[in-house]
Amino acid sequence: MVIFHPFLYFDKKKAGVILIKLMPLKGRDSFTKVFNYGKKFYDNNCLCVFVFSDTEIDKIELNKCLDINICYFGVAVGKKIIKKSTIRNRIKRLMRESIRQIVAKRYSDKDKEFFKYIIFNWKRPIQKSSLIKLSDVYPTIENLFLIAENHYINKKKSEK
Repeated sequence: MVIFHPFLYFDKKKAGVILIKLMPLKGRDSFTKVFNYGKKFYDNNCLCVFVFSDTEIDKIELNKCLDINICYFGVAVGKKIIKKSTIRNRIKRLMRESIRQIVAKRYSDKDKEFFKYIIFNWKRPIQKSSLIKLSDVYPTIENLFLIAENHYINKKKSEK
């Protein structure tokens, strides 16, 4: 059974060992480096940038603990797309929650970790915050994770 926490995920079957740690990606420089070095994937609603675990980035790690898989993630919604900050903030909250649920559900095993940095950028305009729900955001984020995972698997197969 996986227990949800904003940044840590514990598995009771594995005696409470921390399997993956999600950390927020902060700062303009961090976002710029991820956009420059990452692989971009597109959906109708969202742009996603993944930096895979085998990519070298000259970035200072915020946490040097070797026992924990760390993934830095960031979400963004542009002012040009959505003018009202309440709607932008709601979408960002929903995107963060979707990322947490997907990582806890699909990537809690150490051998499945393939990404180190993720940025999701929402692209679809929305008029009212009540018009967007987790059931609208979750499939988009999950689809982008699957596209990125398939790309990574195909890349590894082609290298062999």
